[in-house]
Amino acid sequence: MIEKQVIESTYGHKATIKGYRESKTEYGSTKHDKVIVVEDILCALSQNSRNFNTTQNLSNDISYTAKLFCSPDIEVNTGDEIIVSIGFTTREFKAGEPYIYESHQEIPLLRESEA
Repeated sequence: MIEKQVIESTYGHKATIKGYRESKTEYGSTKHDKVIVVEDILCALSQNSRNFNTTQNLSNDISYTAKLFCSPDIEVNTGDEIIVSIGFTTREFKAGEPYIYESHQEIPLLRESEA
């Protein structure tokens, strides 16, 4: 088995994960707030199925899927917002269902935006 540290040594990007998590109020009831789950984790972004997609209206629509690789110890839920930093560039994605292995996890991502 490939050790987790060896795989993580190949990661050259950073990610911040935001999502809704349950917490208790001061009165004992539960609520869901959007919080930063983790910040600046090491990761790798693969744009294996990126498509150039534009329309002929006033905006240029961006829509593609990608995949994020990171530690299996990171909590990622479907629908979480993931902001990936690649050098000085950042991209925002929505997380799909993670595939968790002993050495890493793979998270399908969707980017939908306007240029």
